[in-house]
Amino acid sequence: VWLEGRAISYGQAISYYPWRQVIRQSIGARESDPPETVREKLKVVCINNCCKMPGGDVPFLEMYNPDPLPVALGGLYLSDQPLGWPTKHQFPPLTFLPGYAYQRFFPDGDPGKNAPFGGDTLRFYVEAYGLTPGTRLAVSAVDGRGTSLWQDTAALGAGEVAHTTVSLPPGRIPLGRADLVVAPVGSTTVKSETPFVVSLSDQWIITNFDQMISLLRYFDRQDLVAKLRSAPPDQRSGVWRDFWKTTDPVPLTPENEALDEYFRRIQIANQRFQESADPGWLTDRGEVFITLGEPDEIIDLRGDVSRDAMSIRWNYNTLRVSLLFRDESGFGRFRLTPSSRSEYQRVLARVRRAQ
Repeated sequence: VWLEGRAISYGQAISYYPWRQVIRQSIGARESDPPETVREKLKVVCINNCCKMPGGDVPFLEMYNPDPLPVALGGLYLSDQPLGWPTKHQFPPLTFLPGYAYQRFFPDGDPGKNAPFGGDTLRFYVEAYGLTPGTRLAVSAVDGRGTSLWQDTAALGAGEVAHTTVSLPPGRIPLGRADLVVAPVGSTTVKSETPFVVSLSDQWIITNFDQMISLLRYFDRQDLVAKLRSAPPDQRSGVWRDFWKTTDPVPLTPENEALDEYFRRIQIANQRFQESADPGWLTDRGEVFITLGEPDEIIDLRGDVSRDAMSIRWNYNTLRVSLLFRDESGFGRFRLTPSSRSEYQRVLARVRRAQ
């Protein structure tokens, strides 16, 4: 929010070059970097340094994405000990910072909590300039069509800057993107707004219920996925919480390790197995990898002159199965052969029964 610097020797008519150094340090740019490199570093994510709330002692770190496209944060780290413990806090898989969005991070002293988007209640810190403490603000959440989803009022508190905190209660806002609109009560000309996202989980920014159902097409507990699919819109939040609790193998931790591993495999599949315009997780190799895991042996037959040319074989020794993927088109689209598809489905059913 604030990058602060002082240089007494600089007058008002002199360009303030130390600001350039502060910004360069914030984005990791070097003096030797060409302008296009610096622009790319600025576009990725601006970290607005560690600050303190006006009138308070709670430090925070704020990230801002100045680009219209979301930035993937999954797998990256935050740490206040970059030399001794650089991997202290890791962003969970499928964590994104939406375009033109801010995100603040407050220290809680618990590296085990890898949920950067907090709990069910979404809180906004609001500063007001030119308004006196005690002024009441009209606060509302508005969807993309301008429909009011929720509204309330809040009074500005005293401090170095008049400020307040707005809390959106859980279950009151539907999934998806919306805007928080703040204005003095009775004002029709002065207002401020900021976007936010309501997702199904604090681990992954997935804002569409149907999208989540689609992503879970390979998940082991398809009986529970079917309940999600059939849930009426007004019951989805509760059904999702039941799904989370039932599939969580270690309830004592804040994460759902089964879903973490599942989405980790989706990420890996997207990286390894993309075919033409198809994302990796929707290919046959992606499906097998997500459901059965890493094969014990991969035999690439694409250079072989035998009848299995343009084929790849995956062997799972423990499961006692060998699967053949063949590129019939010659364009790098590998599909399970009919016999391997049948064998895969048989083994997958056996694995799921054993769980």
